[in-house]
Amino acid sequence: MLCADLTIAISAPADRVFEALTKGKELVRWWPNAAASDLVPGEPYRFEFRYSDGELVRTGVCISAVPAKNVALTWPDGAHSVIEFLLVPDRTPSCTLRLVHVGFGQAQAEMRAAQICADIWPGLLEKLRNYLEKGIVEQALVGPESPGGPGGGTTETSGA
Repeated sequence: MLCADLTIAISAPADRVFEALTKGKELVRWWPNAAASDLVPGEPYRFEFRYSDGELVRTGVCISAVPAKNVALTWPDGAHSVIEFLLVPDRTPSCTLRLVHVGFGQAQAEMRAAQICADIWPGLLEKLRNYLEKGIVEQALVGPESPGGPGGGTTETSGA
């Protein structure tokens, strides 16, 4: 089951967007609160999201990371959940980013997780764009309203 298929334009070169999608020190500026490592094909990853009353840890494996082209990783919600970021460079120093999140089953818990992820992704992609275009760092403070999602909820904002 398809969870999300979103496309946004980002005023940053594809290689810079790729770095923000794969480097632990960059990921924490727009998505998880902590990333234990960079995303490397075939290697596990660990993301931590902070709740108002605790933490949510998500682990998986980076499937693919081709510079300035794509990043794909498994996601623990859903039996075969996969998140893929596809980058298309433009003629100017900008690119188009497409996010596809698939692999949720028809079970009620998986359908709920898919809906949570679908609701959260647009805001996360906007955080990525704000970080890359304006240097705005928005840390996710995941609240009880978004358990199991790819991160979201309220944010703390600071300059980069």
